[in-house]
Amino acid sequence: MTRNNNSKDLEEFTPSELGVIARGRVLWKKAESHLEYSKLSEVEYAHMLSCAESYKHQSGGMIGTPDYDKIASEINIMYHLFERVRSPSSIRNALFKYTSLE
Repeated sequence: MTRNNNSKDLEEFTPSELGVIARGRVLWKKAESHLEYSKLSEVEYAHMLSCAESYKHQSGGMIGTPDYDKIASEINIMYHLFERVRSPSSIRNALFKYTSLE
């Protein structure tokens, strides 16, 4: 098993989750499955941050758009104990999928 994925037995994972683990990746944490002080999933928390002004570009050509570097850093601090698990592009992709479902 890889980092942070060993909290369940292999039988409890779906086939797609097993594929993620087999590639050496870390599953996105679901709501209430990580830390006691937050009940949001990683993607929900990233979405919340992407809507906050302090996590948007403040100047330049990207002004007003989400700052995925800042969001990835915050996610890695809150959910992965400072380990660089989520990249800016993985945050962007997850948010695209998340907002497409709304």
